[in-house]
Amino acid sequence: MGYTRAAEEVLGELNRALQGIDEEEVTGFVACLSRENRIFCDGAGRSRLQAEGFAMRLAQMGFLASVVGEATAPAITSKDILIILSGSGETPVLLEHGKKAKKAGALVLAVTASPHSSLSDLCDAAVIVKADRKDQVKGCSVQPMGTLFEQSAGILCDTMVLLLMDRFHITGEEMFRNHSNLE
Repeated sequence: MGYTRAAEEVLGELNRALQGIDEEEVTGFVACLSRENRIFCDGAGRSRLQAEGFAMRLAQMGFLASVVGEATAPAITSKDILIILSGSGETPVLLEHGKKAKKAGALVLAVTASPHSSLSDLCDAAVIVKADRKDQVKGCSVQPMGTLFEQSAGILCDTMVLLLMDRFHITGEEMFRNHSNLE
């Protein structure tokens, strides 16, 4: 398989995964996000990288966003929101974070490929991405180890940024003013 064929396959998989997302789930997820609440983003492995990217964009839009586990992340409270990205919905450390957040009274949201997982049972709202988990040997993707979920979760989060920009009337220029200038 050459580059062109591989790229077509990846783009086709992404298109199918993104088109398979329930718009009502996304609308409900986005409706939970507010500039008055602190938002904590969490994930493991490559999903964590997508969560970090989403936290960055949230901060650039003026939300109070943190990444779980970072040295400057504050304690979670009942006024806060925890967003967990997990393909399997069974990653032990992420489930523990979700349980602690629920115990504190926080809202727990998830992006997952597993609608019948421990995470799905724990969270208040979820967006389900129809993509393989890393533990699936054969599924809907030629890409290995949950790659399609991770790619789809990143594009989903970027799409939710657009929805939040529209909802809160945020411009790209405003976001750029909040972009890091220590680089």
